Amino acid sequence: MKIYFILLIVAITFFEVQAWVGTLRSDPGTEHLGDCYTTAIGSMKLGESKQQEGHCVKLTCGANRLIHKAGCGSVGAEPPCVVTPEDLSKSYPDCCPGISCPDN
Repeated sequence: MKIYFILLIVAITFFEVQAWVGTLRSDPGTEHLGDCYTTAIGSMKLGESKQQEGHCVKLTCGANRLIHKAGCGSVGAEPPCVVTPEDLSKSYPDCCPGISCPDN
């Protein structure tokens, strides 16, 4: 049990991962195009989620025609570990940057 505690402290000390969230209003006058709509994103139904094209960002259509956004934020690592880049071929949150450490 003691080793798990030590590993937790090491992980907290050497790795940093942050995320972000935000809210976007639907374009005005577009109620007839869907529950949530912007020209950049297109139409979404209430409760529907999709990934923003070209970004590792999850968009969810919420109440009052608000679009909730969640993104990866920043990742930091101490050597010998390295930060792996975003992989836009995967969906959020699997597309987010990660941390890779060599096997010892």
